[in-house]
Amino acid sequence: THVFDTSEYTVHALRRRVQDTFRLAPSQGVHLRLESFGFKHGAPREADYLFDVRFLSNPFFIPHLKAKRGTDASVSEFVHGQADTAELIDHIVRLARFVMPRFERDGRGQVTFAVGCTGGHHRSVAIVEKLAQLLGEPIDGAPAPYRVTAEHRDLDRE
Repeated sequence: THVFDTSEYTVHALRRRVQDTFRLAPSQGVHLRLESFGFKHGAPREADYLFDVRFLSNPFFIPHLKAKRGTDASVSEFVHGQADTAELIDHIVRLARFVMPRFERDGRGQVTFAVGCTGGHHRSVAIVEKLAQLLGEPIDGAPAPYRVTAEHRDLDRE
């Protein structure tokens, strides 16, 4: 039985202490969690970075796209066909590649980038899918330096 007085530990120091005490391997890098959401359902409380993509044209108002989701190729093409989308994605990718090694150095286990649109069905979903693809790619032939997952919180909500 082990008892730790945690009153003087940061969460990162406690993680290292537990790993050392129980000879646990450190986690395999920091996890980048990408989450799409709809502002009408509230912003995710656990988001470390929050991006509002409501300035992009909304596929909801295009009759043949309204019932589709951001995972659908036609919605993705509509979202990524807008002039500002590529620049936005480039900024987010550059930010992620800048902050992730620093969070890992600080002992952080997970970082959440949340991307929101009105309902969480179209724009934010398409953006998160593209970010997951780009940030999960190998860099200069080496595997991606962190684990990347994509979640769509409000995709099935009305």
